[in-house]
Amino acid sequence: MTTVVPVREATGYGLGLIRQRGRCGTRWGHDGSVPGFVTSAFADRTGRRTVVVMMSIQPNETLAPVLHRTIDVAACPASNPVRASAA
Repeated sequence: MTTVVPVREATGYGLGLIRQRGRCGTRWGHDGSVPGFVTSAFADRTGRRTVVVMMSIQPNETLAPVLHRTIDVAACPASNPVRASAA
């Protein structure tokens, strides 16, 4: 399930799993949407760090980076804080 086909920079898609590389390493998960909603669920390989994010609006060019940034912040340990200048 973790053998992936590259789809975009830092992203690969396998048998139902999406690989994303974030600032705290690689995470595995899946996302999906219906009109007006999107849900993304990801975990690190150990399963010790997980994140689920739901937006009640369909991401567009402006909101998609916000969704990815939210996942990145939530997926990183508190010992690796986000710098204010990067927000």
